Amino acid sequence: MLRDRQDRKILQTNQYGNASGWAPQTFTVTLWDASRDCLNPDLPELATLDLLL
Repeated sequence: MLRDRQDRKILQTNQYGNASGWAPQTFTVTLWDASRDCLNPDLPELATLDLLL
C-alpha cells in the first residue's frame, strides 16, 4: 500500500459508501502482473519514490 507523502486527508467511506472520517489517501498496488506469473514490473520504480509504508 502506498500513501500520499503530503499527508493530505480525504474523507474515508465505509463499505456502504457513508462518510466515516478523515484519513491519509492510500493507493493499493498489485503485487503480480496481469498474467499472475511475474511480479508487477512497476514495483522497482515505485520503490525509488520513497512512498512505501
